[in-house]
Amino acid sequence: MANNPNIKAIHARQKARKKLVQALYQWMITGTPTHEIEEQFAERQPDFAKIDLSFFKSAMKSITMKNKEMEGILEPFLDIKVSQLDEIEKSVLFIGLYELNHHLETPYRVVINESVELAKRFGGTDSHKFINGVMDKLSKDIRTVEHS
Repeated sequence: MANNPNIKAIHARQKARKKLVQALYQWMITGTPTHEIEEQFAERQPDFAKIDLSFFKSAMKSITMKNKEMEGILEPFLDIKVSQLDEIEKSVLFIGLYELNHHLETPYRVVINESVELAKRFGGTDSHKFINGVMDKLSKDIRTVEHS
């Protein structure tokens, strides 16, 4: 079972999501160019080679290039302004939004669950509840066919 390529791919994607939260947080806080963040991760984190690099790079590029557009998409689903979110919550929501829009092969329930797990790991005490609610509303809007 451990050698199952699907299991390895799932774990590589989970690791990529974790690295993405960290990378996006760094980008938001420092403004470091994304290619430099990727280079730093590759040099300083031995497990970086074991992530789903394709997912990481495409998500990082898309999120950083379209972050203002993504904020506009998120705003109607929030009870606060996007600018009031902390960088971890914003990173988790951006990753979830990106995945709902660009990785239809990943069921929306998985996207929600992974977002909640990221919030539990990196976010504040109750941020996972907030993330769960927002991601649920987003998924109903973006993945209407799946919810039918």
